[in-house]
Amino acid sequence: MVVRHNPIPLYEQVKRSIKAQILDGHFPAGEMLPAERELCEQFDVSRITVKRALDELAAERTVVRLQGKGTMVVNAPLEDNAPRVEGFSKMCRRLGVESNSHVLDIKQFPADALVRKAFGLSSDDNSMFMGFRRLLSIPSGPVALVTSIVPLALGLQMVELGVEGASFYDLISQCTGHRPERSSEVINPIIPSPDVCEILEINPASAHFHSRVITYLETGLPIEVSFGVYVADKIQWTAERYEIREEVIADSGG
Repeated sequence: MVVRHNPIPLYEQVKRSIKAQILDGHFPAGEMLPAERELCEQFDVSRITVKRALDELAAERTVVRLQGKGTMVVNAPLEDNAPRVEGFSKMCRRLGVESNSHVLDIKQFPADALVRKAFGLSSDDNSMFMGFRRLLSIPSGPVALVTSIVPLALGLQMVELGVEGASFYDLISQCTGHRPERSSEVINPIIPSPDVCEILEINPASAHFHSRVITYLETGLPIEVSFGVYVADKIQWTAERYEIREEVIADSGG
């Protein structure tokens, strides 16, 4: 049942609820959703509300409407469209989807050229860092293979608190006393290596996304750089852009 006093429109509440069930694996790809009449009874809403929710899901390519047959589920990607900084687990909570973060390995190493550039270090700086290689998943399967790199002292504190299944942004906030406030992200298409394909359970030679993210604390300090391979049919990024209008300042003659 949807909540009628919720400021979010009824059709949007129904849409989000159905999508959360799809992402949770309750309705896997290729399966038919319940008939519109059943959905009306389930959510206690009108046929018009259910129809609009399903039409919106179809426009997002989460489902496909088959004339005379019903509505079939296709691959439903997570939508990373929040305008604020948030980690994987928080994004999934916002979308109503269960998530899991499994640490595959942890390594200590001196800064290399990529890390020095990300953290603004000099070319001869050999400060130690810690890298966490993690597999991020939802009930329908792996979403990403991500390596997060932080200064060694911070990494040791995070390990002490416990990194398995934890939100790294929450751990960073706990350890530093400051919250991650800003991130810079570069996304490129990639064909992952065979070993990455095996971990992510994807077809060899298939195209996916590579993401490089630098995260900054509210103090302006870079605190984490991460490199990840994301499964193309499990996540999508949305960005909004606006035209900057030039303001003409009248000459006051002063």
